Amino acid sequence: MRAGDKVFFLKVFDVVQAAVSEANCSPDGSEDAEDAAHCAVGDPVKTVEALANRYVLNDTERAGVLRHVITAGDLSGYGLVNALTHCSHELDDHDRATEFEVLGGKMIELPDAEWKGLAQAP
Repeated sequence: MRAGDKVFFLKVFDVVQAAVSEANCSPDGSEDAEDAAHCAVGDPVKTVEALANRYVLNDTERAGVLRHVITAGDLSGYGLVNALTHCSHELDDHDRATEFEVLGGKMIELPDAEWKGLAQAP
């Protein structure tokens, strides 16, 4: 079952990645995805803490997201979204893992000011 679950979430991740890629190259002038990609994360610990407080992540989830941000070394909005969706692969609860994937998609659509609020959390 775990192998099947992993395959499922890898497929979900691929779909999210493709959607993000299409949004970034969208001819309709969609700027949110582009803003997220270029929004630099100041302090990854504070940014993940702000994310966890805003979206109610427990300590284990928060630590997992931070670990993925640091190991990937991508201190951008995309790096944060990717860390969140990668962390979903480690969650035992399918519903919670799905919530992480959905949250990653919602984060891409955040307005620039909200991205900056997360990325530059005091």
